[in-house]
Amino acid sequence: MAEEEEEEEEETKRKGDRWRQSKPHLPARKAVRTEEEVKEEEKEEEEEEEEEEDDERKRKSEKEEHFNPECRFKESVFENYYVTYSSMLYRQSQSGRSWYIGINRDGQVMKGNRVKKTKGAAHFLPKVIEGQAPRSDAQF
Repeated sequence: MAEEEEEEEEETKRKGDRWRQSKPHLPARKAVRTEEEVKEEEKEEEEEEEEEEDDERKRKSEKEEHFNPECRFKESVFENYYVTYSSMLYRQSQSGRSWYIGINRDGQVMKGNRVKKTKGAAHFLPKVIEGQAPRSDAQF
């Protein structure tokens, strides 16, 4: 009985192929996937997602490993709610003035010893991320 069904399927497929060849202007038929193929594809997708999550965890751990004293900055609120970030590690050798993070007009990082807290290159506006409450535990 199973053999008869297989023969019928093959015959209908052959008829469809002949019909398709006589109508070249029509788009090709989409292949019908079996339930097993669908389940296999779902398993592969799940495995890929798990691998991506593992990669993300690895990246986060790598970031934590690279954190060092150079990564520490003091956040200060300046005029008109601008925020400035000064290095906790570096200062000017003679005057003792802090080094600030600054970005020039082209979006490039400026050298810390060239940036002053009164210049626009050092002023940043805080932006609230959607879905998160503003930080209230900020340490200055």
